[in-house]
Amino acid sequence: MDAFRSGVLLAASLVAVAATARAGPFQGPVSGVVETADGAAFDDLVVELRCHGYGIHGTHRSDTKSQVVATGAKFRFLWAWRGIAPASCWLYVYHPHYSLGYHRLSGDFTEDVGTLVLESWDAFLDAGPTEPDVNRSSPWPTIQFFQYLSNLQYYYIPAFPEAERPDLARYVPHIHHLFRRVIATGAYGGNERHSRNSPMDRIRAIEDTLGFAGSQTALFAAVDVDDPERIREVVAAGAWLDTWDVKGYSPLLRAVRDGKLAAARTLIELGADPHLRIHARAPSMLQVALREGHREIVAMLLENGVVLDREEIPPDDLASLMRSAAWSGDADSLRTFLEAGIEPDLTRSNGVTALMDAAKENQLEIARILIAAGADVNACAADNRYALKMARGERHTEMVALLSRAGAVEATPNFCEFSPSELHRTWWIRKNAERRAAEADAR
Repeated sequence: MDAFRSGVLLAASLVAVAATARAGPFQGPVSGVVETADGAAFDDLVVELRCHGYGIHGTHRSDTKSQVVATGAKFRFLWAWRGIAPASCWLYVYHPHYSLGYHRLSGDFTEDVGTLVLESWDAFLDAGPTEPDVNRSSPWPTIQFFQYLSNLQYYYIPAFPEAERPDLARYVPHIHHLFRRVIATGAYGGNERHSRNSPMDRIRAIEDTLGFAGSQTALFAAVDVDDPERIREVVAAGAWLDTWDVKGYSPLLRAVRDGKLAAARTLIELGADPHLRIHARAPSMLQVALREGHREIVAMLLENGVVLDREEIPPDDLASLMRSAAWSGDADSLRTFLEAGIEPDLTRSNGVTALMDAAKENQLEIARILIAAGADVNACAADNRYALKMARGERHTEMVALLSRAGAVEATPNFCEFSPSELHRTWWIRKNAERRAAEADAR
């Protein structure tokens, strides 16, 4: 059976050879001129001649030649190898500012193609789709932009000697500009960071190949070592602040996740978006900072306009935040949390409040702040614990006096009848109901 199939394919190849024998495998020359539709002049356009021939397993590339030319200057290819059984030859024109230009050559191949006109990518995006978009998984212009980046990576850049490639880094900011415009079309549905063929991976490869000083690689490296000065240098060189790594983390989100306070503060000062999410259903930066226990970063985010959404953050996390600030004596963060609307008596399910932690650790300033904010000096926790009892147990006389002046009293044996907070129970009931509803909708 295999021998029969091979024989059929060989016969088909011979027919193709006979059908194209008049054209011949070696042909040329071909020439022409490249201009731009917007009249801009460039001296680094790449014109590629690509030929394909028939083989046993279909068509294959038989020859590829490229030239770097200027607008208005004539390009000329003397000859090309079309293969034993020629299929087709095409001219392609590449440039970072323009959509792909192409022209299919005629069978005799010897011709002057005249003028090939390139349309800018900005004009392409301004015009919008020219026909109904039926590709729901990759709508316009996602496929076109990904192909544009592939052409730059695999055909445009390799046409230049390695020593000249760093000069092409001047086009990287324009590539960033185009990607922002593509994202703004809404074609990715708010999930461009997890697109099947992420354009950012291509852009990252282009930046690294060209040695771009403001590359994503350089920016993330500066974040990882918590170096504000290096971050400023890389951003000044053209880094995209709201880019993302292979896991979908922006530089700011990575700094938040890893507890890099100086890096996070610097990125926000330079314009990074503290509200940015990996995708629509991803946790916010505030949630990530809470989950990782980075109290100072939570405070910094709140100070920079991030709104505390009580519907998406579990009360346990906020209670832990308050208690962490209390026992460590972080008065600035505590004030920020209170100003953001976190209740001074918010507790985890064991009932321990921030004031109890302050009493145990003798954090007098923290206790004064909490009392001024309305904290209950007689609140009780599990095992009959309360602030005055905890202060007396640690022999903190000043704390005992402070609490007593604020109205704290000694408890009777049955004073504390603690039960888990209704707030915690109802919050988790609601969130679990929402999760089940979302799963049902997905089905």
